[in-house]
Amino acid sequence: MAGRVIQALRHSVLAPPLSEAELRAVANCGRIESYDPGAAIIPADGLDERVYLLQEGDVRLSIFMGSEGGHCGGEASFELTTPGEAFGWGWWVRSERIKATAAARDAATLVVLDLRNLGDAATLLKVSQRMVFLLYARLQEGGVCPPDVQGLLKWQHSLHAQREERVVR
Repeated sequence: MAGRVIQALRHSVLAPPLSEAELRAVANCGRIESYDPGAAIIPADGLDERVYLLQEGDVRLSIFMGSEGGHCGGEASFELTTPGEAFGWGWWVRSERIKATAAARDAATLVVLDLRNLGDAATLLKVSQRMVFLLYARLQEGGVCPPDVQGLLKWQHSLHAQREERVVR
């Protein structure tokens, strides 16, 4: 199974910033899971800290963002059908601000990454940055949040601090 996980990672949206050694380290945190049509992948409470990579099938992803101070907010839904697409941001966002849910529309096969098992802080930071950028792109694509480069930079700084705090624990 490890061979399938590393192959999936190499062909995913997570691959570009990672070296081969880093891809292997991330792959060691993964497994392949299958979901029947209609099965919840990320539950309605949105509290899931794993990262998912679509291998095959069709997944419906919904992102809910609460409005804060009149800025950004709303809901966007996406049909994920392209192998290598990544989702799952529960580890990086405040659940009272942003939640994502996902369900298999058809039978789906996913790589599930539990990054709590990744011991390399530098690799974790690279994956974290990539996932935050992917979330930001989804929010913009769905019309939930307008482009705000300053906000993204602040978010990235906050991400560094959160990761350092979790790694130290």
